[in-house]
Amino acid sequence: MFKHIVTQISGQITALYTQALVSLKALLSKLVNSLRVKFTQAYQSAVSLFNPLALTLSKIKALLVSLTTQVQSIKLGLKLVATTSGQIGSLLRTIVAQIRQAVSLVLKKGK
Repeated sequence: MFKHIVTQISGQITALYTQALVSLKALLSKLVNSLRVKFTQAYQSAVSLFNPLALTLSKIKALLVSLTTQVQSIKLGLKLVATTSGQIGSLLRTIVAQIRQAVSLVLKKGK
């Protein structure tokens, strides 16, 4: 009789353990699926945020290249202006010296 009672209690405990295990597995499965869905959504959101960011960075790099090229062109232009200004200044000094000489000659002849 005692063995029969122990067997019944053992069976009930096993049934409760099995039921608890099945419930726990079902709950964990739902949680894992929910986490997987949330992770997938977060990953897709990150990708959708990264794509415009990468495009914007690419445009910024292209703009920087363009600005660098323009700055180099401006520098070359300024060097050309400086060189031309120096040549014009030198030419003007020569012309002024020639005019002074001519005026000096005219004044000497006029005396």
